[in-house]
Amino acid sequence: MSRRTIIVSLIVLLAAGHAMAISPGTDLLIAGAARTATWRSDLYVNNPGLSSVLVEVFWLERDQANPMPDTRSFTDGPEETLILVDLIRENFNMNRGEGAFRI
Repeated sequence: MSRRTIIVSLIVLLAAGHAMAISPGTDLLIAGAARTATWRSDLYVNNPGLSSVLVEVFWLERDQANPMPDTRSFTDGPEETLILVDLIRENFNMNRGEGAFRI
């Protein structure tokens, strides 16, 4: 795992942790996500609850309207962390992309 990947992953975790503490159970926007020759976006979603939850991830393409964004759904088990490595390539099937995630 490269240093850049670790830093981006850490930032996403910190942003998610603070947002969850402020307003649990609501949408979360990761305003900067990219897949380039040197960058990838990993996403970690922690479910501290006692039941499974549905996690929907919307891909919002940069510099365009996104009235019907591409969406993927995942299940996060109780007291588990869902780990989505290189989310843009592995789940949205794009070798290159810049935008945001709405979760």
